[in-house]
Amino acid sequence: MNTHTWLFRALVILAFLLGLMGLSAVSAYPTGMRLPDQLQQVIQALSTNPGQRVSDRPLSWRETWRNSENWNTDTGSWVPEDRWQTFYAADWYISQTLKEHYSNNVWANSQRQTYQYSASYQQLTMLSEVWSANAWTNSYQQENTYNDNGWLMSTLSSVWINNAWQNSNLTTYTRNPNGTLASHLSQSWSNGAWANSFQSFYSYDQYGQPHIIDSELWQNNAWVPYSRVIYTNSSPGLILSILMQNWNADTQTYDDFYQMLYTYNAQNKLEHILTQMITQGIWTDVSQNLYYYDTNGNNTEYVMQSWISGWQNSMHFLMEYEQFTVPVQDENISPAGFDLSIHPNPFRGNASIRFKTPASGLMKLVLFNCKGQCLNKTELRYPPDTQMQWNWDGRDMLGKELPAGIYYLKAVSANGSASGSKKLVKY
Repeated sequence: MNTHTWLFRALVILAFLLGLMGLSAVSAYPTGMRLPDQLQQVIQALSTNPGQRVSDRPLSWRETWRNSENWNTDTGSWVPEDRWQTFYAADWYISQTLKEHYSNNVWANSQRQTYQYSASYQQLTMLSEVWSANAWTNSYQQENTYNDNGWLMSTLSSVWINNAWQNSNLTTYTRNPNGTLASHLSQSWSNGAWANSFQSFYSYDQYGQPHIIDSELWQNNAWVPYSRVIYTNSSPGLILSILMQNWNADTQTYDDFYQMLYTYNAQNKLEHILTQMITQGIWTDVSQNLYYYDTNGNNTEYVMQSWISGWQNSMHFLMEYEQFTVPVQDENISPAGFDLSIHPNPFRGNASIRFKTPASGLMKLVLFNCKGQCLNKTELRYPPDTQMQWNWDGRDMLGKELPAGIYYLKAVSANGSASGSKKLVKY
């Protein structure tokens, strides 16, 4: 198997694993090697609660358009390729995405995904259709099941063949008591039965972040080691690096294969990802992603470049956003065991916002005024059953002190398992 084949297979599995962890597929995938659209949708769907789009932008902004461009080396300019429009069911829950392809100076329908949710906004199904003969035609679909805690436990993928749905892939998950993934098993449909494909096992650091993911392939009726993914994380919940290793059957050890190095700006926004591959014991540059933000903290642009005797443009993405009002209800806390408190309240000067949940994860804390406008926010990575604290100084994101009045706090965990809101009074 040549190097590029190994890289593609490894990246497909890594992208799948990142999707399970709720991480971004695009930012994690090396420049110049794009995932098929179907796999990108699988990744988007496979989080603990796939109905919720999790990102590092303020909750009162949501993406409406994304445009992709390819670099034309002959003209030295960007050329339109695809664009996506996103529609929402409520807040930041996606109801439909529409993809159009640019050809012959015209935008034409290409693909769309439609999402259905439970009453608690757990994604139940995702239907993907392609544009053919001036009509939308079924392509594939996913059906999710959850346990009583609201954790994703299985995903069934089906493909549309001969005007009927046929089984394609089944992924089942086992979870730790705090809800994090312990392992997952992927099976494919073959000869009227489910056949093992690959499985992965997860371990976490003291902050509840992924640390090591070991994957195995099903070969000759037995599980054999395939790859290991090692995360290096910082205490605020930021990924610093991801190291991918392949199993060496001859030495019975894992060998370094490629790595991704993350850097952030002063606001802890992802700024740069450098991807390197090891060649004859030396790390060599392969690709890089460059990220840009507007004054509201939204990722409005990123550039993908490949190393070919120097950095060369590969792809360019431009995003547009809209601001929306987040409904806030005081004392709307769920589930049982999720503690959210503010002291003192009413307050002058600083307010201490504290929370504790039975499960580990990432918590978004957002402050709004009575109009539903986002004023300030933070994200905290938290271990299970540990009280976390954010001291708010009564200022907005630009450091401007806010006047006395009534404000609202909305707390949402990234996996959707815990949410709540509180009213604050500043005097």
